[in-house]
Amino acid sequence: MTTKTQAKTLAIFNYLKRCAAERRIVTYTEVGVKVGLIARAVANPHLYHIGGECRKRGLPQLDALVVLKRDCLPGEGFKPDGTRVTKAEHAEMVCEVFAFDWSSVDIPV
Repeated sequence: MTTKTQAKTLAIFNYLKRCAAERRIVTYTEVGVKVGLIARAVANPHLYHIGGECRKRGLPQLDALVVLKRDCLPGEGFKPDGTRVTKAEHAEMVCEVFAFDWSSVDIPV
């Protein structure tokens, strides 16, 4: 990852930590506006990296807070196997994210 990419990933991670503390779900567009990216550029590599780190470290899926406007679910690339998450799966993930204390968690970029 380039330094610029790392900075954007870190900015997204920190923004999502604030969203988790505020118990907010946001769209790809909202995240993009917050960090200066177009919505399509939020997922790859940024959310993919954040989601991968969460899975690797056994943390709740912080990237689950980012959803598509059309159906309020994460996009097709959210799950490693490429399948879409169901509304029930997503609701469970979001509850785990909201219940977790993210204040001392950092992410390597």
